[in-house]
Amino acid sequence: MQEQQLEIRNSQFAISNLDKKLGDESLTVSDKLTLVGSAINEQEAKIGSLQSQFTDYQLQITEAQTRLLEAENNLAAFEASTTDLLASMMETENMITERLLSHEERIKALENKMANIVTLDETGSAEIAGIFKAKEVETGKVAADGVVAGSYAVRNEEEDSATLGRATIKAGDKFVIVPTKVANEAAQIFVTPKVPLIQSLAVTETLDDESFKVEIKEPIDEDIIFSWWILSEK
Repeated sequence: MQEQQLEIRNSQFAISNLDKKLGDESLTVSDKLTLVGSAINEQEAKIGSLQSQFTDYQLQITEAQTRLLEAENNLAAFEASTTDLLASMMETENMITERLLSHEERIKALENKMANIVTLDETGSAEIAGIFKAKEVETGKVAADGVVAGSYAVRNEEEDSATLGRATIKAGDKFVIVPTKVANEAAQIFVTPKVPLIQSLAVTETLDDESFKVEIKEPIDEDIIFSWWILSEK
């Protein structure tokens, strides 16, 4: 823009000089026509330059408008994407909230069910959710009419009164004494070897409230590890 203003001032200055020269009476008409022609050609050249610059400015303005429109479109697309993302986040949050509430309701229902799982009647009998019903409940013992279970676990709180465990007949030996106070002649004692054997394990002796003896017919040159379980009748 400053260049155009300078060109305009130069043109005005050139026209002023031309007026002074044309006022010189010593110049012939031909000389004056030559001066006017040169001035016109010079002004036409400047006008052409200004028109070219104006065209360039128009192109720059058009390009700027195009970039502005693209920026506006990109901004609109970003706003739409942000709106979709926020909507998706809200939907996910609502879904998580619903699931949490559902889990809380299920936990509360389970707590209520667990609170009522053990009941006692006026005779002192205990019942667990209709699966376990006992007439006698003592510390460490339960006498029951029936128990229904898919599996169960036995806890040996006193090592010398264990009802199950493991023992080993050492290599070269024929027997081992397993100490436990629950051993008695009326009990059923089950033994299961943990290694393949040609011969069988046998419970050959039982001392009431003390121990039982597990024996093989012939000793072998490796340890025989076996598990045992005592089932007593009441």
